[in-house]
Amino acid sequence: MLAKRIRLSSSEWLVVGLFLGVLVGLGVSRITMEEKPKINPADIPRRLVTVTIDQNQQDELFAQLQKFAEKWQYAIRIAPAVQGNDHFIVDLWRIDMKVIGVYLGASRELQVAFSYTESRRPVPDQHFDEEIDDLKSFISEIPNATFTVSK
Repeated sequence: MLAKRIRLSSSEWLVVGLFLGVLVGLGVSRITMEEKPKINPADIPRRLVTVTIDQNQQDELFAQLQKFAEKWQYAIRIAPAVQGNDHFIVDLWRIDMKVIGVYLGASRELQVAFSYTESRRPVPDQHFDEEIDDLKSFISEIPNATFTVSK
């Protein structure tokens, strides 16, 4: 059995091509719209804290951070960002909150962000405020230290 060939004129091919182009365009736009990254609320800092110290107070700053972590039951890690450098990564975390930041030795500045560990378990803002106030009291034991909070 032989199949009959369908013969289309050039205008019919043009209409078929336009139709296929529209279908492909709609499919591509749907794919690109679905693939946009979603912002995880846990990644948005609830509070930002900046601490500035004298150059010779770095060890005291890290000791006060350790005391703060022990009091509030955070796991803590302070590690060099790059070996042989005076920049440090500062991480404190527990099941409900995390504090992530960096200490820049050249500017003598610690910047940390307080945020949720998981967006499914949001923490009331008053908890952030209580802990930041307590961190401020620990930092106040360092001579000439400045402490700034941003929301």
